Amino acid sequence: ESYGFNLTMPYEEAIIKYIDHLSYDAKQIGAVNTVQVRDGELLGYNTDWIGVIKPLDIMKVCNIDSPLVIGAGGAAKAAVFALSNVTGKVYIANRTFKRAAQLKDRFKKLGLDIVPLPLDKLVINNLLDRIDLIINATPIGMNSKELPIPVDNITGSHVVFDMIYRPLKTRLIREAEVKGAKVIDGLWMLIFQAIEAVKIWFKIECDPHDIRDFIINEVINNGGVW
Repeated sequence: ESYGFNLTMPYEEAIIKYIDHLSYDAKQIGAVNTVQVRDGELLGYNTDWIGVIKPLDIMKVCNIDSPLVIGAGGAAKAAVFALSNVTGKVYIANRTFKRAAQLKDRFKKLGLDIVPLPLDKLVINNLLDRIDLIINATPIGMNSKELPIPVDNITGSHVVFDMIYRPLKTRLIREAEVKGAKVIDGLWMLIFQAIEAVKIWFKIECDPHDIRDFIINEVINNGGVW
């Protein structure tokens, strides 16, 4: 018999010291968001990276060359690990530059070239013409009108993926849409990481489209708590 639980920021890194066995992906990422309790032991997994790669796949985002990840915490590391499957170089911008720089060593063994950057308006604006995919892996914009990065230089050639799912359309998503960018909201990530967790616990397959339709129609559009 197996059961377990999910956890989210800021606990994804802190829980590792309590875990008995880490999966390969959780070990590489250095963060756990899914725990399975089996035979009295805690097994740690990371399904967040699946929550990044699957939406890119479903939205037909391919040929990723120069992605920018905003943030350097557990969610950002999951995004970088996901991107290591499709590209060889990732830009990481973070308010604390040192944390972004630390990821360079973590992912070097995967053959990934990490370019750490400060989360600075001028730096980001100058960089965006070299970027094809932007992933917001910070809480900036959650239930607020804040922007994680300036949107001045976002264009129709960008894909903008915001991991935040509340609100469904963050200010970043809305402004990127106005600029003509392809957008991916955080609900896709929430759904795919959960599907993978349910698979780990109960070996059950779920349909992402059915889940998304239910959440949007029965919860968000029906006045449910969101």
